[in-house]
Amino acid sequence: VGEIEESLKWGEPAYRARFADGSSLDVHSDVEAMAEAIAGFSGGADAAGYLRLVEFLRALYAAERRTFIDANLDSPLQLLTPDLARLVGLGAFRRLDGKIASFLSDERLRRVFTFQALYAGVSPQQALAIYAVIAYLDTVGGVSFPRGGMHEVPRAMAGAAAKHGVEFRYGQAVEQIEVAHGRAAAVRTRSGERIAVDAVIVNADAPTALRTLLPAELVPRRRLARLRYSPSCVVLHAGSSAAPPDPAHHTIDFGAAWRRTFAELIERGELMSDPSLLISSPTVSDPALAP
Repeated sequence: VGEIEESLKWGEPAYRARFADGSSLDVHSDVEAMAEAIAGFSGGADAAGYLRLVEFLRALYAAERRTFIDANLDSPLQLLTPDLARLVGLGAFRRLDGKIASFLSDERLRRVFTFQALYAGVSPQQALAIYAVIAYLDTVGGVSFPRGGMHEVPRAMAGAAAKHGVEFRYGQAVEQIEVAHGRAAAVRTRSGERIAVDAVIVNADAPTALRTLLPAELVPRRRLARLRYSPSCVVLHAGSSAAPPDPAHHTIDFGAAWRRTFAELIERGELMSDPSLLISSPTVSDPALAP
């Protein structure tokens, strides 16, 4: 962990938000700097609302982290903790968009603190306010970038694990997960090897994992029929010898439309007619990454 932390570079602004009306706002993790930026962007009332929002986000994070984010949950009964009552009292089970609107009147600002619901494949209008914890991490906790690129994080973690005896087998195709008494018992590889396990972490899409890795008798067809994929995005990797003017590490270009595009994407399964774009330029933080 120490090696990873030493390689991180903290950037300001966390990201730049640009809007279809030509306005823009730099998002800072420093609360005072952000309040000042909001005052200049949409007025003192929203700056004061932002300060109240920060207090809500901090309380939300404190209530979620230990019991929900850092916990392994094997039963819904494990959710019944004092932290759950705190979340109810905070209004964390209201809709995200409406909760943020109780602090911020400017519709552009509300986008900045609600678009993170898309990370979970849910629109801000459908998501619960508990998802605002992602906005806390983005806009209050701050963002960081590892020297050498994002791949340096798993490389450093693998290196630290290997020093403590963890064995990694790359390029090994898994054909089946054996289950005994309702828990994973072993993994079988394509080469015929059987590896006994205490737990298995599967990074494949849930429908794919259920159909191909688990014994068919354990996965009811009606369960598979109910599964829906969350929305995907299109990613373009590009290099250019010309740097954009006044670049930021992350820039979000919000389209003019908002609610309509979520209905198109999530409810009707159509492409967004007026999409928002995330532009990441990692060479702003680490020029050595340029091709």
